[in-house]
Amino acid sequence: MITLYDVDTDDDGALVATSVLPGDRDIAVLFDAEDTPRSVAEMEAAVVEALSALTADELTRIEADLATELSRIMLGAAGQARAADGSSAADTSRHLDDLRVTGAVVLADRTTVLMFEAPGEYPDAAVYCQLDAELRIVDVSVEVDAAGSQPQL
Repeated sequence: MITLYDVDTDDDGALVATSVLPGDRDIAVLFDAEDTPRSVAEMEAAVVEALSALTADELTRIEADLATELSRIMLGAAGQARAADGSSAADTSRHLDDLRVTGAVVLADRTTVLMFEAPGEYPDAAVYCQLDAELRIVDVSVEVDAAGSQPQL
């Protein structure tokens, strides 16, 4: 069961909180109501419902899939050549070892976006991973903070 701690709302009325995902993964949480007024109880229930689907096994799978996707992004067009010599497996392993989930954004339509840090590979960036209803990755973005610090939820 997911529990939210330090539940509050920000200046825009979005719910902000902290939580712990399976595997002792401490995260910051944001529910973005997207201009649809909602009570704190409604937002809290939506976040708990969305995050409850993230079991330890699902999170491990998502992290592995994300590491593979990040390796594919980093390799780009060179990926075809490097895949033949097996170096892409090492790249994936390096990404997986470096990933740590730090946050979750739940949107009004129940879309869930997980935020990761990967300080070894992306020291001044956050990695965002949008999930579909089956918890499959549908979009990945790496956002670098121009000031050199981690973006905040």
